Amino acid sequence: ENLTDKTWEIYRKGATSITLIFSAETIVEEKYDHIYIYDAANNEIGKYTGNELASRSVTALGDTIKIRLCTDRVGTAYGFKLTDISAEYISGDLNGDSEVDIRDLIRLKKILLGNAQSESASSDVDSSGETTANDLTFLRKLIIGILAKEVY
Repeated sequence: ENLTDKTWEIYRKGATSITLIFSAETIVEEKYDHIYIYDAANNEIGKYTGNELASRSVTALGDTIKIRLCTDRVGTAYGFKLTDISAEYISGDLNGDSEVDIRDLIRLKKILLGNAQSESASSDVDSSGETTANDLTFLRKLIIGILAKEVY
């Protein structure tokens, strides 16, 4: 629509980055309409017009990415469509607090017992394809390694 200024926010708890992939049809009126991408701190990652975002991906660091569409008074185009949204997480951060610690180990135990679900990253910490007791061992070693680095 004409005279649009709308922002969409995509949030993934505990993510270290979020990547958006735009469809091949993505297009706004060249020079007059723009799609802006911002990170969680409202830093502009990019300003796009025409079909500059068609079939492209954009990544923002942090757990939030924002898309802002601004159009003028005349002329319209397709706009944009996302074909994929993906997020990267810290391995072992099962509660989404951006830290790997004993709280994640407790959450993993609850997940294995069927009493909880992961709030962010996969509970398959060892990347074996399934969540098992081996993930507990892997997470314990990961936490011990992190603590050892903090001591030195």
